[in-house]
Amino acid sequence: MKSYQLTGLSIADTGSPVQTYDQLGGTGIVFNKALAIPVHLGHPWNSIEYVVIPPPLTDGQESSVGEHLQHTDEIYYIHRGTGVLVTNGISCEVGPGFLAIAPRGTRHGIRNTSSREELAFLVVELVPPHDEYISQPGEIASLPALLEDSDAFHPASLGIREVRLRVASIDLTRYCSAPWGRLALVEMPPGSRIHPYTEEAHDENLFVLSGNASITVAEERFYTWEHGLNALIPRGVPRAIINRSSVEPLLFLSLLVCREGEERDENRTAA
Repeated sequence: MKSYQLTGLSIADTGSPVQTYDQLGGTGIVFNKALAIPVHLGHPWNSIEYVVIPPPLTDGQESSVGEHLQHTDEIYYIHRGTGVLVTNGISCEVGPGFLAIAPRGTRHGIRNTSSREELAFLVVELVPPHDEYISQPGEIASLPALLEDSDAFHPASLGIREVRLRVASIDLTRYCSAPWGRLALVEMPPGSRIHPYTEEAHDENLFVLSGNASITVAEERFYTWEHGLNALIPRGVPRAIINRSSVEPLLFLSLLVCREGEERDENRTAA
């Protein structure tokens, strides 16, 4: 049986976050959970976090992440709740399924406008190249609205028959200069499985949005529990995904990040 180097494999859930105050010049309390340790991952990863902005406290003060200038390429994917995102001075209402794309040079902040619900979102940052080019920010109002039957992801089956997954895919290279790949929202039908596959040139971050998942990486197996599941899987390692529910679909995000630049650097050093 082949053994795999699992350096960089990072498994986390969204529980036990850090409680921060007046984050980046914002107001109130914001909860942050690091889903991976960037120093263990190497370039170009800068951060993978799950951020929760609670509803106002008893004094009525909104909680927010203050407006700040991005020195990295960053995406937000809204998981739960509603709020207002300010991007380069322009305000936009956000809700579940909203994707914000903020390249280096973007100034933005976000606040929770609900009186009852938390605003929770996935944040991923990559280090862009050191050049003068500045991309423009972008947004997708509802990634779930773009879901359609597709062969754009990896082969899947239900029992002995093949099934098509519902997929919405965005090419992030159109928006940013860091080595992003595609971001895919994937919906698996109850009881289905995605057969083992490998990403040879990309790390893949899998974030379970809803449902009951089992993710196998090489010989290791991980499950969603109360606080979900995030799996950052290094390139070259096989993985498979199972929807363990016989009733509910499984919904997850798959983000690819290119690692070919490091390979070229290593080859150049060896030469």
